[in-house]
Amino acid sequence: MNKDEIIQEAKIRGFKLDYDQSKVKGKKWIRFISQNESLDEQDLRWIWYMEDDWQDNIERGNDIEARLKKKKEVQDFLKY
Repeated sequence: MNKDEIIQEAKIRGFKLDYDQSKVKGKKWIRFISQNESLDEQDLRWIWYMEDDWQDNIERGNDIEARLKKKKEVQDFLKY
């Protein structure tokens, strides 16, 4: 996947680009945060490692997406 496809995939999943280190020698990653700022916290940020297989990155994204959905459910429950 190229960088534009990665960013589009993240957007579909409810993330937005936060920090791009994809071209920096020795780093090669892109960080995404939740589009819903009330859900954003450091351990729920999706890091896409350019040197890792895209499927591994998607699996990490799936895990973080599920945790974000769970956090949203808890937040919504606590509002009532």
